[in-house]
Amino acid sequence: MARSSTTSGSGQEYVIRVNVGGEEVSDWTGRLWHSDREYVAGSWGCLDSATTDILSTKENVACIEMIDLFQSMRQGERLRYRFDVPNGSYYVRLLFAEIYWTSSDAEKQQVRVQGKTVLNHFNIFDDAGRNIEYEKVVTAKVTRGRLDVEFIGQSLPMHSGARVSAIEVSRIGGAPPATKAAPKAKPKRAAAKGPYNVVLVSLDTQRRDYVHAYGHPKKLSPVMDDLIRSGVKFDNCVVNCGWTLPQHTTLITGAYPIKHGQIFLSRIRRLDERFTTLAEVFQKAGYMTYGFGNQNGYGGGWEYGFDRGMRSYTTAFPYNNMMELTPEAIGSSLRAAAGTPFFLYLHTNDTHEPFAASEPFGTMWGGSYINKYEGEVSYVDHCLGKIFEQLAELDVLDRTLIVVTSDHGSEFAEHGFYEKKLNLYDEIVRIPLIMSLPGVLPKRATVPGLCQTSDIAATILDICSLPIPKSADGPSLLPRIQGKRKRGWPIVFAHTHHEKWYNYEHFSATTERFKFIRCAPFNKRPERLKGNVGERFARLLKVAQLRNGYCRELYDLKADPAEQNNIVATSPKVAADLEQQLNQWIKNCRYKPVKSGMAKRP
Repeated sequence: MARSSTTSGSGQEYVIRVNVGGEEVSDWTGRLWHSDREYVAGSWGCLDSATTDILSTKENVACIEMIDLFQSMRQGERLRYRFDVPNGSYYVRLLFAEIYWTSSDAEKQQVRVQGKTVLNHFNIFDDAGRNIEYEKVVTAKVTRGRLDVEFIGQSLPMHSGARVSAIEVSRIGGAPPATKAAPKAKPKRAAAKGPYNVVLVSLDTQRRDYVHAYGHPKKLSPVMDDLIRSGVKFDNCVVNCGWTLPQHTTLITGAYPIKHGQIFLSRIRRLDERFTTLAEVFQKAGYMTYGFGNQNGYGGGWEYGFDRGMRSYTTAFPYNNMMELTPEAIGSSLRAAAGTPFFLYLHTNDTHEPFAASEPFGTMWGGSYINKYEGEVSYVDHCLGKIFEQLAELDVLDRTLIVVTSDHGSEFAEHGFYEKKLNLYDEIVRIPLIMSLPGVLPKRATVPGLCQTSDIAATILDICSLPIPKSADGPSLLPRIQGKRKRGWPIVFAHTHHEKWYNYEHFSATTERFKFIRCAPFNKRPERLKGNVGERFARLLKVAQLRNGYCRELYDLKADPAEQNNIVATSPKVAADLEQQLNQWIKNCRYKPVKSGMAKRP
C-alpha cells in the first residue's frame, strides 16, 4: 500500500509530494506522489495552471527516484505552487530534469521559496545535462500558514524558462529532530553467520576529535557514539595522504597513494587495472554492490574509477546537504537486493567546507565557523542513524559490518590557518575509524596503537573471509581486534602532492612518539606566492629547518601533542632515523619524489 502524505496540527507530521505535470504515482519506497492540480484554498496546488504548459517524454531519465517523476514537467513564464501548512520549519525538495533542450541554449530561471531566491540564472542542462536528475533541497520557515514556491523564467524573449518536475514539502518541526542511535541487535539472537553485508561510510573532512566518543566535550555524535559502544574504536588511525582523492582511492584498494598514482589535483585518469577495488572483490563473490557519491568527484567520481565493480553507482547527490537524501535511496537499493548479500560504499561531502548543514543542525551549536562545522557533524550523524534504521527495517542490521571513517580532518587555526592546505599535522592526519558487526566483533572495544587508511580494505575482506588482493599494501587489523596482536604498527607514512595552486610535495613519518615532516616547495620563493599560500609558506619557513631546499620538522607527540615546538635541530638522530625509514619506504614503493625548487637560503 502506498504511503500517502499526512497533514495535521502543530507539531505533527506534514508531507506533500507532487508529481508536477504528471499523474499520481508510488515510488520504489512506497511513497505517494500526488498528481498535479490547481490550488485549492486550505490545501495546496498550482496557482498558474491556466497559463503554463505541460511537457512530457518517453525517454529514460537518469535518476534515483522513479523515472515517472521526471518524464513530465510544467513550464511557463511564471510558475507558482502554494501549500497551506501549519506554521513551522520545512524542507522543500525540488526535482528537475531537462527533457526538452539538448544543448546549453536551455532556458534559465530564478527559483524562490518564501520569497527568498534559492536558484538564480539556473539552467538545468548546464548543471545536470539532458535527461539527468538535478535536485535542490532548502529549508523554509512558515509563520502565516502558507508556503510559496515560485519559478520565474529569465530567458529572452519569452521568459519561458520556469519549470520543475516534482516538489516535496516536509515539516522539520520546531525543535531539532530526536536523533535515534544506531539500532542494536536483538538480545536473544545468535551471532550472524556469513556472508556478511558491508556498509562503508566515508565522512569527508571529519576530524577524530570532533566525535564525542573520541573526546569532544559536546555530544555532537550520538549515533557514532552508540556505534562505538556496539563495536570497535581504533584509537590512533592515521591517513596516508592529506587530501581527498588519494585517500579514497587508498580506502577502496588498500594501496598506498604513491603506488596507485591517483595523487594529482588536475590530472583526471581512471584507476590503473593493476589495482583491485573492494567492490570488484565483493562482486566476484556474488554480492550486490552499490555506490553513493556526490558532486565532489575526488571522493567518488566515475572519471577516477570509483564505479569499478559496482552493480549500481550514482554521483547525482548534491555537493552539500546530501545525507538527508540518502536513507530512502539506500533503502530502495537494498530492497532490490532481495536477500542477496550486499556491499555499499557511501561518500558524503557534508562535513567538508563550506559548512552549511540543513536546519536545525546548521545553527544548533552556534554561529561561528567551528560551530557550523559542529552542526555538520551532528547533521551527518543524525542521517547515519536514519540509514541504520533502514537496515533495521530490512532486518539486515544484525549481519551487516558497518565501517565509518574519514579521509582527513580540517584546520581550526591550530597552526594559524583554516581548512586543510600545506599541512600534515594531527588536525589533518588523525581520523576516526569505527567498525561494528553484532556477535562477530567485540563490543565497547578500543584498539590502541597506530593503524592507517590502507589497512581498512584488507580488514573488511578478512572479516568477510574473502581474499585480499595482492595490490593491497595495508595488512588486516582483524588480529588486533581479536587481541592476537597487541602492538600497533611501528611507523606510518603519509604523502601529499599539490601541483596546482599550492605547489609543494609533503611527506611524513609517524610513530607513537614522534612525527617527522618534510616539505619540498616547487617555487624558488614560495613565501612570495599570492594570498594564503604565500602566508602559509612564510610561517613554515619560520618554524622549519631548511636543508638543501627542503623544510624539515620533528615533533615529540607525547610532550608536544599540539605540534608547536619543532625539535629537529635538537634531536638530529631521531630525525635522521625517521627520514631514513621514510626514504626507504619511498624507494620500496618505486616512487620518484619531486625535487625542491626552492632557492638556497643563506
